[in-house]
Amino acid sequence: RKGMPGASELLAGAPWLDDLFVYYREDIQTWGQRWDLAKQLRLKRFDVWIEFPSDLATFGVLLRNMILAKMAEARWAQGWQINTIQWGARAQSANKVFPSEVDRLLHLVEGLGIPAGPPQFPLALTADHASVVDSELQSAVPPKASMVAIAPGAKRSTNKWPLDRYAKVAEALTAQGYFVLLLGAVNDHASCASIASRAGGGVLNLAGRLSVLESCEALRRCAFAICNDSGVQHMAAAVSTPCI
Repeated sequence: RKGMPGASELLAGAPWLDDLFVYYREDIQTWGQRWDLAKQLRLKRFDVWIEFPSDLATFGVLLRNMILAKMAEARWAQGWQINTIQWGARAQSANKVFPSEVDRLLHLVEGLGIPAGPPQFPLALTADHASVVDSELQSAVPPKASMVAIAPGAKRSTNKWPLDRYAKVAEALTAQGYFVLLLGAVNDHASCASIASRAGGGVLNLAGRLSVLESCEALRRCAFAICNDSGVQHMAAAVSTPCI
């Protein structure tokens, strides 16, 4: 948490959000701490509370969240559902077709009688974000170069593709005339530097140098993005950049 920008800062100005209430798991370990959280939520005077459960949420987690909504005195609350039975998970993953996360959550909302329609999340990208990206690219990227984004980071180590394979992909892309932008957080900078050193020229390491929305602006300019199952995957989708 130290040194990390808050969610309110990262998504400030997004037209589809009125407010963001951020809390951290380590701050609500006891029922007393949860009661303090509930009292803060009660001040919001929620008319509607919609739960968006994780696909792997257990009954215990759903019950806990239901109690929190009750403690917060939300006037109307729905959305708790178990989506995955943990028994036989491997067999399920091999034989069952699961909906995408977007389709699953839209179906949940529509089941509550709320018209959802196609999801649209216009990001609050401004001229300031474009200016920052321009300044980073102008001295490194040739004019009219076709850019590709590569993001080797991921929160879970099991989601990470080996760096040497990313390096080979970057080298192959630059050989075809693409310019590669390496994106990620501060803790991804070393990994991106390793890829850049092995790929040769035609690569710019921007890991840790752009905010989330500035990274979205950079992704918006790319022909496509290559990344792990990570936040960058969702950011690319938000700006309609094809993602591998």
